[in-house]
Amino acid sequence: MTGVLKHLISAGCFASLLFGGVVNAQWVRTSALDDGSYAYALATMDGPTGSSVFVGSYSFVSSTDDGLTWSSMNLGAAETDGLLVIDDSLCASAGYVYLSTDKGQTWALRDSADFVNRNASPLMFYHSDNTLYVSTQPISSFGDPGAGAFRSTDRGVSWVEADSGILAGIVRGWASIDNDIFMGVDNGIYRTTNQGGFWIPVDTGQSDFFYLSAITSIGKTLIASAKAGTFLSTDKGQSWRPSNLDTQLLHMTAFNQIGANLFAAGGSVYLSNDSGKSWSDVGVGLPKNVGFVALAATRTSLFAATSANGVWRRPLAEMIGTSGVEPTSIPQSDLRSYPNPTSSSTTIALATAERGFAGISIFNLFGIEVARLFAGELEAGAHTFMWGAASTPAGVYEVRLVTPQGSVLRRVVRE
Repeated sequence: MTGVLKHLISAGCFASLLFGGVVNAQWVRTSALDDGSYAYALATMDGPTGSSVFVGSYSFVSSTDDGLTWSSMNLGAAETDGLLVIDDSLCASAGYVYLSTDKGQTWALRDSADFVNRNASPLMFYHSDNTLYVSTQPISSFGDPGAGAFRSTDRGVSWVEADSGILAGIVRGWASIDNDIFMGVDNGIYRTTNQGGFWIPVDTGQSDFFYLSAITSIGKTLIASAKAGTFLSTDKGQSWRPSNLDTQLLHMTAFNQIGANLFAAGGSVYLSNDSGKSWSDVGVGLPKNVGFVALAATRTSLFAATSANGVWRRPLAEMIGTSGVEPTSIPQSDLRSYPNPTSSSTTIALATAERGFAGISIFNLFGIEVARLFAGELEAGAHTFMWGAASTPAGVYEVRLVTPQGSVLRRVVRE
C-alpha cells in the first residue's frame, strides 16, 4: 500500500468520525469582523443577481456575494445594533431608526420626536399587515419608563406609541400568530390583538420566563426560551410545555425560520423540523459555547453572528437537504482539478453559465481555508486557477466553488 493511499484512508476515516461521514459538512468562519469586533445584528436580502448579507457592529459591513467578500459602509452612527429587511428595504437601529432602499449605500433618518428620552433598541418587527414595530429603552435610568414600543404603518415616517400595559423590562424579541403580536420582555411575555393598543401578559404564573432571552413562532406554535429552558405553546400563550431540549440546549438567544425548518442558537446551532418539539445539533465546526447574537439565511446559506467570534456560514443543503433550497446552476462535472493527486501544484478548472460573483477556495479536513484562489465577479464561460500546493502538508483537501446559486465541492489529494 502506497504512502498516499495510507494517508488517504486514514484521513478519510478520521473525517468520517469527526464529521459523521460527510467531509467538511460544517460551519466556516467568514472574513466579516475578522478583527474580533462584537456583532450586534445580522440580516440578509435575496435579489435577482445574488444575495446580500448585512452585519451591524461598531461599524456596518455588508457582502453582496453571499458572504464571500465584505466591505464597510457608513451609516452615520457609532454602532449599528439592529437590522431588519422589509421587502427591498433595509431598516437599521442605532439609537435612531434609519431606512435604506439601496442596500445600505444611503440612509434616511426615520426617527420621531415621540422617541424623546428613549433610544430605539436593537429589536424591530414587521408584521404582514404592513406594520413596523420598534422597541425602545430609556436613555437614562432616571425616571425610567421601562420597556416601550412604537408602531408605524408608513415605514417609519410617522410613529404611534404602542406599549400600554407593558411593565418595566428589556425587550428580548417579537413574534406573531395570525394578527396577534407577542413581545418578549426579560420578565415575561405580552400579547396584543389591536396593534399594540394594549398588551396583556400571557404567561401568568410561569416563573420559568424570568430571564427570557428570545421568542419566535412557527405556524400556530409560540416558542419562548429563558434561563429555565425552552417552552412551547399552541394556544397563543395560555398554556406552555417544555421542549425536549436537554440541559446543554437551554437559553436560546436567536431563532430563524426557513419553511418548515426552525433554527435556534445558544451554545451551538440546532435544527427542528417539527415546530420545536425535537431538535438536532447542526453546529459542527463552530467554537464551543460561543455567544450568538443572531441567525439569518439567504437562499442557500445560514449565517450566524457571534459576540467577538465573527460571522459564520454554512450551506443550507448540508442541514436540510435540497428541499426549499435553490439548487446550484453549476454541474459537478464543471469543477475539476488536474493533476490529482498532485505533489506541487494543480489546476482548478470550472465553467459558469452566467456572469456573477464566485469564490474558489481550498479547505482542509477541519474546514479551515488554506488558500483563496479567487473571490469576485466572474464572467460566463471556462476559467482556470492554479493552486500552488508545494508548501502545503500532504493530505486530503477540498476545492470549494461558491456562487449565489449554491456551492460545488471537489476533493484533491496533496501527495
